Order: sequence, then C-alpha cells, then structure tokens
Amino acid sequence: MPTAQVNGNGAEIFYEDSGAPPGSTDYATIVIVHGLVFHSGTFKRTLPFAAPNNLRIVAINQRDYPGSTLYTASELDRITSSNVEDLELALQAQGQEFATFLVHLINAGGVLPVQEKDGKKSGGLAVLGWSLGNLVPLCMFGNAKHIEEETKSLLNEYLRTLVIFDSPPFPIGEPIPKEFSFPLWDSTIAPEDRGPCFAIWVGTYFSPAVPDLSSMDIQALESRTNISQTSEPDNMAPTTSRMSVEELQSMTHPEVLERSGGPLMELEPAVYWRVTERALFETDGVFASVDAVAIWCNMSVAPCVWAARRIAERAEAAKTEGKRGRKVDTVKIDGANHFPHWDEPERLVRLLADSI
Repeated sequence: MPTAQVNGNGAEIFYEDSGAPPGSTDYATIVIVHGLVFHSGTFKRTLPFAAPNNLRIVAINQRDYPGSTLYTASELDRITSSNVEDLELALQAQGQEFATFLVHLINAGGVLPVQEKDGKKSGGLAVLGWSLGNLVPLCMFGNAKHIEEETKSLLNEYLRTLVIFDSPPFPIGEPIPKEFSFPLWDSTIAPEDRGPCFAIWVGTYFSPAVPDLSSMDIQALESRTNISQTSEPDNMAPTTSRMSVEELQSMTHPEVLERSGGPLMELEPAVYWRVTERALFETDGVFASVDAVAIWCNMSVAPCVWAARRIAERAEAAKTEGKRGRKVDTVKIDGANHFPHWDEPERLVRLLADSI
C-alpha cells in the first residue's frame, strides 16, 4: 500500500498507481484528487485504460480517508474556524501538502519532465481535481507564493495541465444558487437520510442534457428531470444505485462528513474565491506554462454545470480586464453524469489524454 509523507509531522497520503506504460518514453502522468465521501476507489476502473492511452494514473486518498493520516485536532480547529486567517492557513496547508506529494512522486521516479515540440506537449504531470477535490490542486496553484522556491522550481519542470473536473461551486468560491436542491442541506429530509439521498442525487443523470454552458439559466438547470423516471429510451438509473454494497464500501468513507469533509465544503466562500482567482485568473506568472481545462458533464447535477459556467464567465472577464491569468478551456462530456470515471472509464481516460 504505497504512501507518501507530506508534512514535517509525518502525515501520509495513500495512493493507487497504474504504473508507467511499458516501453513508452513520452507518457504523461495524471494525479487525481477525489471528491467528498467518494475516495480514490471511485477511479479504480480508469487504471486499466491508462497504459493504452499513454498515461500513468495516480489516484490519491486525501487526509482523513482510508490509508491516509487523520487530521490532528489543531488542524481540524483551523478547518472549522470562523477566523479568516485560520481558514487561509488551512488552505495553504492543503496546497503545500499536495506540492510535497508531487515532489515525492517525481523523486520516486516514473514521472517524465514535460517537453513541448511544435506546440504539442508530451511527458509531464497533470493534476486533476474531481468534485470537491478540486480544492486541493486549486489551493496549490492559488497559494504558490507560500511554496518553497526549490519545490516550485522542480514542479516547473514537470507540471503541464490543471484539470478541473465537474467541480461544484464550493471550491471555486461560488455560492450555490438558492433555487438548486442540495440534499445535504435540505431541511425537509431527515438528517439520517440526507447522506443516502445525496449519494443517489449526485449520481443521477439529469435530462435534458445541457447543450452548452450559456444555454441554460438557473431555473432551467434546476427543472431538469431524473432521466430514470422518464420514458426516454436511454433512461439510465443513477450510477450509485447500480453499485453493489461491496462496491460502495470500497469507495466511500461517510465518516469524513462530520470531521473534515463537511467543514471543507462549507468553508467561507470568499476564501475559496480568492484562492481560485490566484490559481486561474491572477496568477502573477507563477507556473506560467501550465494551462487549465474545466471538464464538465452535461447531464450532471445542476450545481456542477453552474460552476463550469461560472469558471468560463470568470475566465472571460479576466481576459477582458487584462489580468495575468492562465489559458482556461472548457470541455464538455456529452451524455455524462457526475461519474463518467465509473460508468465510462475508457471514454474518460481517452478524453483526458486528448485534453491535457
């Protein structure tokens, strides 16, 4: 069970590793950060498709998840604090520990430096956050000034792409529009039922599929229907409802909601907003060669589609205002819900290979 030490107190991060593609001298490595409750096990179906697409996939478990070190009481106090300085320090620690993990991976061997020829990149390291897990790579890029210069210099030789994969509004500092349903905060649902309701809701396919990010407003997004409750010929039950008990147990860790997961989700939006601005739109030239791509799923839950729209709008506004930001592209996965890595892993890995 591979782990990496990520801070001076001995905290460790567990990770799964597909390994390098045999015989390849130009493969890219993608490090994946999972979302809330659903950990790296959610991505295990992608691993067999890494080598055929000239990729190495590494999927980590965040702190407080199986195989990784629990947060200490003092770390939890910062994450749950109402003091903005404490929250900023908590997010700086998220970024620093992720950077330390990437350095461990590089120093362990098997990560190729990024190369560019005729405008095309090869080798190198892409980092991907999924769902709430986007907070981790965003915190590294958005708090880069707090990372040691030696670490930044090393990472500059390897980093190539930041992938923001079906993010909800939380880690980019956007409030959830009040019109959107969100089971974990729904007072009409009994507290003990909110977790199971969330698990089904987040894995639902919503119809109609969103054709493009500008075509649906808040009301239209929220009025979409669970496709499994329609008569459409390709009606698909929610991903999570099709998982066996054993599969769900192998990829979820509900206990984290009470410890760090819930507080990180509910952390002051303005703090996340500033981190995202520095990570994407006002980078001050840090990791300047790294482009960003926001991948969104057009049958996903409304908050995630809305977040992709806001990323695109903020990127356009930053460009108009002449800010020194990254190139930020958006890529749609047609016909996908929040779990294409489980339902269509080969298709997702192929798309990642083409997008990074």
